[in-house]
Amino acid sequence: MLGFVAELGICLYDEFQAGNIPAGAGAVAFMAGCQRQLTDGRRIKAVRSDGAWYQAELFNWREENGILFAVGADKDAAVMRAIGQLAENEWQPLLNKEGVPL
Repeated sequence: MLGFVAELGICLYDEFQAGNIPAGAGAVAFMAGCQRQLTDGRRIKAVRSDGAWYQAELFNWREENGILFAVGADKDAAVMRAIGQLAENEWQPLLNKEGVPL
């Protein structure tokens, strides 16, 4: 796993695992390791990951630590039910760094 600081284009933290370890294993410990690398009161503000990090323990950890997150996930039945429960006015356009809708 690699944790990057997008604004600086650097790898903040890395953890290489054996090939037979699931991609999402140790995700909370990895996030905590990334946070420990930051100094001077800096903190992780937002995280983007793939479906391997689609797990309640990690969602809860990020919420407890005030970290925004986006996870690409399969549109399984549970995800589609959650999407169906959103009101039309709850959707917001995805913006690029200049604030322009993508």
